[in-house]
Parts: sequence; C-alpha cells; structure tokens
Amino acid sequence: MSFLKEMAELSIGNARLVLFKEGIEILKGIVYMRDGIIQDIKEEGDFEIDAEGRCMIPGLIDPHTHLVFSGRRTQEFEKRLKGKTYEEIAAEGGGILSTVQATRETAEDTLFTLSLKRVLSLLKKGITTVEIKSGYGLDISSEMKILKVIKRIEKELPLNISKTFLGAHAFPLEYKREEYVEVLIKEMLPKAKEYAEFCDVFCDRIAFSPEESLLILEEAKKYGMRPKIHADELSYSEGAEVAARVGAVSADHLVYSSREGLRRMKENNVTPVLLPATSFFLGESKKPDLEFLREEGINFAIGSDFNPGSSPYLSPFLVMHIGCIHYGLTIEESIKGMSIWAAKALGIEKRKGSIEKGKDADLVILDTDDFRDIIYMPEYEWVLKVIINGEIVYER
Repeated sequence: MSFLKEMAELSIGNARLVLFKEGIEILKGIVYMRDGIIQDIKEEGDFEIDAEGRCMIPGLIDPHTHLVFSGRRTQEFEKRLKGKTYEEIAAEGGGILSTVQATRETAEDTLFTLSLKRVLSLLKKGITTVEIKSGYGLDISSEMKILKVIKRIEKELPLNISKTFLGAHAFPLEYKREEYVEVLIKEMLPKAKEYAEFCDVFCDRIAFSPEESLLILEEAKKYGMRPKIHADELSYSEGAEVAARVGAVSADHLVYSSREGLRRMKENNVTPVLLPATSFFLGESKKPDLEFLREEGINFAIGSDFNPGSSPYLSPFLVMHIGCIHYGLTIEESIKGMSIWAAKALGIEKRKGSIEKGKDADLVILDTDDFRDIIYMPEYEWVLKVIINGEIVYER
C-alpha cells in the first residue's frame, strides 16, 4: 500500500466541520493547514480540495489496544459460547498465557508483518493516533521483541503511535509471583524505558494486587514512563484508587470501580477509559458507573481494547456503536470519547483530538453529510480521506 503525499500547505473547503464546543457544532467551512498544523478555519475563502458538503471530523484516537500478538483464541470463543467464563478458561491454561506462548514462538519479522496489517486496517477506518501495548511476552527478550515491533510500525506508517510497556499483564508460569515482580522492576523496566512512554499494569483478582501494581508503577515513574492501569475489570480490585495515588494518566475498564475511587481519580486528573466492546464480547451485564461519571462531570475516553481474547474488534465505528447500544452512551460521548477525550487519556489533548487552530492537522473526511452515520451504521466504508500532520496519507 502506498501513501498519498501532499504539499506542506493544504486547504480543504466546502466541508461540514465537526467542532467540539459546549456540545457539538457543525460549521460549513474551510480548514487551512501548513507544516502539519491547522493554521485557520474560515467559513469563506479559496481552497484546493472540495469536500462537496461531506463531514470532516478530527482524526480518531484509540487509547487502548493490544495489537502486537501471534496466534488466535477461536477455540476459547467457542468454549465461552458453551458457558465457560473468561476466568475459567484462564485457569485451564488459556487466556493471556496461550497468546504469550504463541507470541514467544513467533519471529520478530513475522510478528511485525502480522501487526502492521492490523494497524493499516485502523488507518483506513480513520484512526490517526493509536496506543499499542506490549504484554504478550512476559519475559525480557519477548517483551523487548514486542516493543521493537511497535517501534518499527511507528517508523513504517504515518500514524501517531503511543507506546506502552505492559510486562505486568499476567504471571508467567516459569516464575513465582514475587520473583516475577522483581524481574519486572529490576530487569524489564530499565530496558523498556528505551522504547515505551507509558507503563501499564493489569490490577485485578486474576492478575496483580493493588500493592504490586503500585510498586511497579512507582518504579516505572523513576524511568520516565507515565503510569496507566487496567483497573477493576473483572472485580473490585482498588484499581481506581491505585490510579489516583500513583497519578496515572488513565485508568481503563473501571467496570467494578467504587465511586470513591472514581472521585479520587477526578481529583488527581486521571482520565477514565471505558472499553465497551470488551464487556460486550464477554457477555458482561455489569457496566461502569456512567451515572456517577456524568453527575461529576468526568469526561471519559473510549477504547477498543483490541486483543485476541476479549475484544477482537478493530473498527472504531463498531466500538462506538457498541458503546451506545451496550453501555448506553450518547453519540456525543462516543465521538468525543474516541477523539478529544481519548487524546487526554494519552496526554496529547493540547495537540490532537479536535479541529482547532494551532492543533495538529489530523483529519478525516467521511462519505456522508451527517457524522452520526458512522455510529448508526458502523460497517459501511465511511472514510474517504485520512490526513495526518497536514498530509493526505490514505484515500479510498
């Protein structure tokens, strides 16, 4: 696949611009870009590319993915259809550890090829920024292999990629619990800092305890990695409280979080990331406390949690659709959740996530004059053009 290139200056007009004000405002106008930055937004003037009255939205952002892995978990999906739970399958040797085994056995070049295809699929669906985690290695060489693959993808494609070290995803079989925590802190973190800007921990009853999570994340901060956390996904695990205490940039899942934990997150500027496709795929009826988040005025991001075991969904449109149907999100919450609020979950809200003068020119032209269509009918090919840093990088 070749990427289209444009000049340092670009202007697109006759577009229905989706702007985030108090709510969502639609402005028929022109966006002027130069050197990767939005220079101006006008209602009238000359322009180079005619959007012909179609919608232009900010480049979409997926703030939570596990894109780099090998193998498949189709057989586990079938087991769950027959009544097995996610935790029962994990206890039988399936789950994360089965993907770890397959990923360890896959050469770096092969892993890169597999992962590159997935990221390309995201680009063609309007994703301009994506967070990618490690976590399917769980030993030094395999975790570094995954982080190197993420770095290679960043160099190969024009997307903006946020890189996260998730060595604390599960406990590998070859270590005792306390031994692996020590390996993480003393051996993995010093190496991961060369590749990752964030450090994540899976804090839950089948994974890392609140005490272990806090210890790992505090150590990661010493190496310049900002904390993130999988919090309260399968049970109340004090994950939200740990996120607040460590000053995490985000806490993700939050299905079983307490109101006190969510309140502390707000006080410490931790962005909630909801992952509705995961709950949907696992058949979970329990949902995050949306009523409280709304009452408190807490803006929350939306992520796909793309992974082979609990969320095999690559389409942001489908994730937003599931968020509306399964979690009861509004269309405004969904679109902002995968743009401006997702940017905050990655600490880049001053540069990305909305169509504003002075921000990066990451934009998507849709094949519709009503942006709500992408959530209403998520499987249609809505994306006509993807612009990243002021350059057209994909055109249908």
